[in-house]
Amino acid sequence: MKKGINMFKRNKKIMIFTPAIGFLLMFSVLFFTEPVSAEKLNETVDKPIDLNEIKYDINQNLNEEQISERFHLINSNYQIGETFSPEDTEFIRAYALSTTESSENPDDISTYAIRIGSSRSASFNKSKKKYGVTAKISGKVYSKIGILNNSYRGNFTTIITSGSAKKIKYIRNTVTNAAYGLIGGGGTKIGLVYNGQRKATSGPKKKKWSIDKTAKYTAIGVLYTYTDAYTEVKTTSGTFTLHAF
Repeated sequence: MKKGINMFKRNKKIMIFTPAIGFLLMFSVLFFTEPVSAEKLNETVDKPIDLNEIKYDINQNLNEEQISERFHLINSNYQIGETFSPEDTEFIRAYALSTTESSENPDDISTYAIRIGSSRSASFNKSKKKYGVTAKISGKVYSKIGILNNSYRGNFTTIITSGSAKKIKYIRNTVTNAAYGLIGGGGTKIGLVYNGQRKATSGPKKKKWSIDKTAKYTAIGVLYTYTDAYTEVKTTSGTFTLHAF
């Protein structure tokens, strides 16, 4: 089992938390060797915890950038079907919202609890200057969670607003998604159940490049998902990345 991850480097990304309590309870009774009662399930991975209940130092007093970096590292350091460490499980539970709570902004999919069958989207518009060019990324990402069938979509454009097209070797737009669900018998541990991406790469000397791709995947009992969008610009002087959030 891996130890808690404690590196914080990247910008904020989009997070969606999607409880599936009823289906998970049914699934554990039918398929796991150790049936789980509602009370036991609620006492473990499906029940969010308040920040003042956090026990591990690694999860305490995190800012938005650090929260986003933890999600990125968790996604990168675990394999599909591998259970999370207690520290990383606590992190997931601590930074999700209760299923009985609602968002003030219905279009905001950042740290938002949604029920099965619901979908959320978020818009973005950011820019960054490096290696003599300025890149602007703008568009929207979407996520939808079902009982078995789930999907995510990235629809955005990268524009080089300053600098010569001769400096551009390629523009690569990417949308990623990770889903977390129950792992192992008993239904008391969580881990990655899906981790994928869709991308579109331009040729050289392009000053504008778009992506509009949807990915569908099947995963049983998704508890939470995490979606990110970013562009990678390779120039004659170097490569830089611009995240949507």
